[in-house]
Amino acid sequence: MGQRDELIDLLVSVSHGDQKAFERLYRQTSPRLFSVCLHVLYQRELAEEVLQEAYVRIWHRAADYHPGHGSAMAWMCSIARHRAIDVVRQRGRRPDGDDGLVELLVSADDGPMDLSAVAQENRRLADCMERLSPDQQRSIVLSFLHGFTHAELGRQLKRPLGTGKSWIRRGLESLRRCLAE
Repeated sequence: MGQRDELIDLLVSVSHGDQKAFERLYRQTSPRLFSVCLHVLYQRELAEEVLQEAYVRIWHRAADYHPGHGSAMAWMCSIARHRAIDVVRQRGRRPDGDDGLVELLVSADDGPMDLSAVAQENRRLADCMERLSPDQQRSIVLSFLHGFTHAELGRQLKRPLGTGKSWIRRGLESLRRCLAE
């Protein structure tokens, strides 16, 4: 059984209150979810706190997961990412670092001017994404929006591990250049 199938089975068991399954799920997925939290928050202690909150939500919402809507890992990454973004919103700004996309998400509820700026930035990002090759686009979307690891990306795209990494690296470099124009 692959990791994806095992994660689905673990979530089903967790939805029935199986604490041992929850412990296994945590051991298998916490490094990945922690990196999602840390990427958004840039503070280890805060990321650890948000990670624990994300797992509380996973425990309570495990029955809400449906395999037809995406991978179990992507579903859990989404919960962790949204919880981390909520913390950024509550604090009013990101603690350290500079990630314009997260800042745009944070300011999206502020008002009409902010919504207009977000829409403009989204159009710029979409235009820049269209300049990428289809392989680069798909690699970036699978990695950053769906939470695929490089290994999962390679299997999904049926390409060697290094190929997916290169597509992501080159695609992100192109996006940086395009957005800086």
